[in-house]
Amino acid sequence: MKTLFVVLLVFVALAALVLVALRRKGSGEAEGEWPFYAKRPLTAPEQVLYHRLVKALPEHIVLAQVQRLERWGSRKGSTSTSGTTASTA
Repeated sequence: MKTLFVVLLVFVALAALVLVALRRKGSGEAEGEWPFYAKRPLTAPEQVLYHRLVKALPEHIVLAQVQRLERWGSRKGSTSTSGTTASTA
């Protein structure tokens, strides 16, 4: 009885995965290059300062505070969902 339940559960999970894959494939979304790219969270001088603080304060935890917008940039000429051209950083 337990084996039947496990087999049935695996079958339902596989069917759900197939349905999700088919739905994504037929969604009509254009697959292409994403208009965003990852940036380094700290510049070279900030990295130097961070490492100096870590070395100077070994008994403390030094955390780098980085704004969310500093984590990624937008590619030149890419447009947002509102149709406006993204600014270049």
